[in-house]
Amino acid sequence: MIVTALIGCPTDHSISPYLFNYFASKHNLEYSHVKLNVCPDSANLNLKKAVEGIRVLNIKGANVTLPYKKDIMKYLDKIDNDAEKIGAVNTIVNKNGFLEGYNTDWYGAIKSIEIGLKRKINKNDQIVIFGTGGAARAIIHGALKNTNKVTVVYRLPISKRTKSLFKDYKKRVCFLSHNDDIRTPICQALVICNATSIGMTPNKHNSVIKAGIIKECSKKSDFSNKLFFDVVFNPYKTAFLKNAEMYGAKIQPGITMMIYQGIIAFKLWTGKNVTQKSVKEVEPKLIKIL
Repeated sequence: MIVTALIGCPTDHSISPYLFNYFASKHNLEYSHVKLNVCPDSANLNLKKAVEGIRVLNIKGANVTLPYKKDIMKYLDKIDNDAEKIGAVNTIVNKNGFLEGYNTDWYGAIKSIEIGLKRKINKNDQIVIFGTGGAARAIIHGALKNTNKVTVVYRLPISKRTKSLFKDYKKRVCFLSHNDDIRTPICQALVICNATSIGMTPNKHNSVIKAGIIKECSKKSDFSNKLFFDVVFNPYKTAFLKNAEMYGAKIQPGITMMIYQGIIAFKLWTGKNVTQKSVKEVEPKLIKIL
């Protein structure tokens, strides 16, 4: 029996058990993916205990979600190069009690963007990313493999994770606060990403960009060439995406990122490949659940 888990808070909204159990069924694996809601505490003792639980219970691996993608790193035995550079782990692999941390989010995010664009990202593409957390770090890391034209928009007051992002990427990324003129970079960008949890169920009417700003930008630039991408997958179409689509932009919901990061995680845990046929089959099933 292979058991994997999702660690975070909250995890109730996640549909990842259906995704991984579906992949496993295609390989006739006896498999279970469970959601573990780990409540935050000031000293991260609950997170530390959860990681030890992975060892003790011989859980084969875990996905890590908000708010632990950075904090969990100090409790692992080894960190993959990409995850080290990103500064965030979203996938743990348990090798007989030896825990290795990986980041599959960056692959899932960039794959999603390229599916939306119907081509690879190139050096002339301008990308705007809202957020400074683990998801933002993953997108920045993946985007910088192809273009240096990356702008990150952060919230005030400046948080510790934003300061950390400044330190790691100040030489390669343009930083703006929400109080700065965000209209100009939105108008100039090809890809606009929401890498925050804003708009996630149950707060599905919220958007990281106000509807009025999107409307204003649509009058100043050609939205038909733009792609709006959201890391949030529940709801399937967030307010951020709906507002952009209303003015002719292409959109890419977070469900695609979830699937493609999951493909890499599943192979790390089981050694099994997921076929494109399985991807095409599972996506509408996941959307229906949402």
